[in-house]
Amino acid sequence: MKQGLKLGGVNTAARIMNLFKVDEMDSVLGDLTSLDQELAQRVIDAMTRFDELAEADSRSLQTLVRNLDASTLMVALVGVQRPVRDAFLNSMSSRARGRFLDDMDNMGAIRRSDIEAARKEIIRIARRLSDENQFALPSLGYID
Repeated sequence: MKQGLKLGGVNTAARIMNLFKVDEMDSVLGDLTSLDQELAQRVIDAMTRFDELAEADSRSLQTLVRNLDASTLMVALVGVQRPVRDAFLNSMSSRARGRFLDDMDNMGAIRRSDIEAARKEIIRIARRLSDENQFALPSLGYID
């Protein structure tokens, strides 16, 4: 009995998708979602993790933070490891960081789904900035 040949998989698909520009990626993922929504979500989840963004150089992180809504970043930082949180906070001025932390301390309980949505939005913005050569994705460098 012949066995089927296994090629790639979700992680390989995610690495390939990471090479695409945001609009190309959206198109392919839209097509994949219409065929298999669960598979599309697994590929999306494997593409870039939020905590990987903290490994970006300081200039890239500063650019990213300037392009984010503060409330989205606050929600995304809930529950992250301290080094990840510090990487984002260190990209702010001391006065902005102080205000941000005060506001973050006053947030109520946040649903896990809201945290995940905020993190995905930030990843999407980072990818767009990467397409515009304004952000270096840590695992890929600048994408041309």
